[in-house]
Amino acid sequence: MLGCLSSDTVADCHNLTVTRTDAAGIEVRHTVFDEGSDEYGTILLPVSDGGLSVGGSVKQSPESDEQALLLKIAEDGRIEWNRFYSTQRTIQAITARIFNHGN
Repeated sequence: MLGCLSSDTVADCHNLTVTRTDAAGIEVRHTVFDEGSDEYGTILLPVSDGGLSVGGSVKQSPESDEQALLLKIAEDGRIEWNRFYSTQRTIQAITARIFNHGN
């Protein structure tokens, strides 16, 4: 599956959206992350369990500092978890590390 990031404006706030497509570009799933603030996606990475890691940023209010945002979206489109980091920057790269347990 492929994926793309976009941002929708709703009531003067941006929602981060992730659209999953099949190889032909047909939409399979659409996930929206909305914490009531401005959320932006900058990078996504498929992970070994079929889900996606998504990096970006969030700004709670016009007066607040930007925070880095990291999401984990399950294969079925559920948001498994999200984390905010007080770096005043956006996440621009994600790497995957595979651990071999038992060796």
